[in-house]
Amino acid sequence: MRETRTKFELFLAGPPKEVEDVDLLILASQWAGVASVRQGKNAEGIEHLERVARLKEPENSKSKAHYFDALLLLASALYKEGRKAEAAKYLRLAAAYNPAYNVYLEQCEDDEDDFVSDLVNSRREDY
Repeated sequence: MRETRTKFELFLAGPPKEVEDVDLLILASQWAGVASVRQGKNAEGIEHLERVARLKEPENSKSKAHYFDALLLLASALYKEGRKAEAAKYLRLAAAYNPAYNVYLEQCEDDEDDFVSDLVNSRREDY
């Protein structure tokens, strides 16, 4: 019963406000999302990563870096599902934070179908 009450209290408290709590939520969501996607559970992985996207951009530099890494992972998962417009939206945010991410944004905005099919075909040739 105590565990249920604690979860309910966390639910009522809303999004975390302490820097450490925000950072832990971002990291936990990021890795849960990555693990789900790697297991082929893309929808579940996207849910975890979208949790980060719903947060307000953190002010703490370490949390901010983790936040934008999670947005990059979310964009990758969305792109993999064919949701290119949504992926580009998150890539724009990430690229504004870190210009090194522009390469991914450019790939997403270009005709990526050729890029992805070329990548898949090159992997098939390896087997």
